[in-house]
Amino acid sequence: MVPCTPYGVAKTAATLLVRTYRETFGLFACSAFLFNHESTLRPNTFVTQRIVQGAAAIKLRRATKLSLGNLEIVRDWGWAPEYVECMAQMLRQEQPRDYVVATGVGTSLEAFVARVFDRLDLDWRECVTRDPALLRASDIRVSVGNASAVERDIGWRARVRMPEIADRLADAALTLARA
Repeated sequence: MVPCTPYGVAKTAATLLVRTYRETFGLFACSAFLFNHESTLRPNTFVTQRIVQGAAAIKLRRATKLSLGNLEIVRDWGWAPEYVECMAQMLRQEQPRDYVVATGVGTSLEAFVARVFDRLDLDWRECVTRDPALLRASDIRVSVGNASAVERDIGWRARVRMPEIADRLADAALTLARA
């Protein structure tokens, strides 16, 4: 573990603390490194929600443009309800372990944007502008997880992939925007 953001440092510290309590006091405790997990419940401070809400606003002619930062970043997007199922399975094991929970599939933010806008019958190239002010100095270029241990040990594997996630989020954002 070599974190490069304050958030990553906090996750690493929490994982080490759980492991220490497990090994020192014999507690049944597990940690999960959850790669990006999306749902309709995410607040609009997350880029995926900014994208789907922005696209819905453009579709409904409430906006004309959406400003984004680095579209080249690659993320491993999973469906949050599936990740919750995985965590529940982790807690049913005989022996506690720490796991990475991810799809193992990386997708660029540009591909996510394209899928959302396509779902709403929009051309993202006409609607999205790149704003250098939205670039983050500590942004990781590629972040993709390896969930082979959780698949091997408890049989969990992500089923919902980015295209379906983008479709679900876009549909929900459009429905909400129309309400």
